[in-house]
Amino acid sequence: MADYNERKKAVKDCKRYIETHLYEKITIHDLASHAHTSDMSFRRYFVEIGGYTVHQYVRLRRIHMAARYLRHGGDVATAFKASCFSSQSGFAKAFQ
Repeated sequence: MADYNERKKAVKDCKRYIETHLYEKITIHDLASHAHTSDMSFRRYFVEIGGYTVHQYVRLRRIHMAARYLRHGGDVATAFKASCFSSQSGFAKAFQ
């Protein structure tokens, strides 16, 4: 996938995929397969085009999702579970 516009479209499509799968485990391999490229190539051009690593982007999206839930009166335990953080302390630190 050498063409910049193709890579840009693939990243956009993968961001859409991430949004619809935020409540699930998302792997680099899943995203690279979705983009029809290798894991390493995908990591490289996601950063090049998206400005974040895949991990950073997914984490930010989950934090925003949890914050929106909490602003609308949701409870912390449900927000933690839905945001797929591996620990409560990591979840709490994300909001400090």
